[in-house]
Amino acid sequence: METVQACELCGGRAFTPVLSQRDLLFDRPAPVFQVVRCDRCTLLFTNPRPVGAELAAYYPEDYYYRSQVDCLFHQYQDGKARSWKRRLKAVLLEHYYGYPPAAAGNHGWLQRLLRGPLLSPLYVYVRTWRDPFLIPFVGEGKLLDVGCGLGFTLARYREWGWTPSGVEFSAAAGRYAREVLGLPVFQGELLDAKFPSESFDVVLFQHSLEHFPFPSLELREAHRILKGSGRLVVMVPNAGGVDARLFGRWWVNWDVPRHLFHFTPRTASALLAKAGFRVQRIVLDRTPTNFVASILYLGKYKFGAPRTSERALRLAFRPVSGVLALLRLAGHMTIFCDKA
Repeated sequence: METVQACELCGGRAFTPVLSQRDLLFDRPAPVFQVVRCDRCTLLFTNPRPVGAELAAYYPEDYYYRSQVDCLFHQYQDGKARSWKRRLKAVLLEHYYGYPPAAAGNHGWLQRLLRGPLLSPLYVYVRTWRDPFLIPFVGEGKLLDVGCGLGFTLARYREWGWTPSGVEFSAAAGRYAREVLGLPVFQGELLDAKFPSESFDVVLFQHSLEHFPFPSLELREAHRILKGSGRLVVMVPNAGGVDARLFGRWWVNWDVPRHLFHFTPRTASALLAKAGFRVQRIVLDRTPTNFVASILYLGKYKFGAPRTSERALRLAFRPVSGVLALLRLAGHMTIFCDKA
């Protein structure tokens, strides 16, 4: 374990303990980890924290399947089960997000049917509710996913016309992405990949930035390899949301000790600005998945309650999550940035 002496954001050295918790994901009774708040800039981080092989032990091989398969595989499969749904998405992406046209004749009838006012309501629905995190097509469409895990997100963007690349520290997850999904994934750290300067149109951190011990280094490297007109997209939990306050130490997204940092819109924006980025917009997640997971944690670990139907809870709390997102108080955020 190492004790962090200086804040990653402001360099401050005075910290206030906020909460203590053990590894709930794998139900390990010890050790107990502490989250602290910097007295100067309010950045939240895990301190002390495991390092090296000690930290790697908290990422067993099944971690990637447990944390990614359920949500990302369904995203990757979206549109495969029903060809009409896939073609409809292609029309929408081409018309509003600048994506390359799909294969000739693939959706000509849909274009004729939906051109004009009929497509607009669908776009509003997708942008505000269904998938507000869609990345507009940029430049040549060269996209890098840092911490790509098993590669399902990259495979989805490849289907939509992007040229994807990935970086993944886990040898097992990276091997799956390369050998099963056929994706170009570098196994190791972003800085070790040594990509040429200004080689990507989009760099994506999808729930990976909070795992790095020095996120400023990762962001500065992302700044170097992004083209001048490129875009950075960062998806992280929102420790300033209502669910973090409501569930306290049982909030699922503390996820100590894997989550080394716990961002709010304010601290995330400040860290991005420090690395040379300008925040364009912040989108809050409207899905109730993690709100429900926190309810299950609370019931299981604090009250010993039997497991409730996750599906029923998601349906019940979907309106709540929608309201929290509109109030910018939901538990996940996606930050779109360009180079300042």
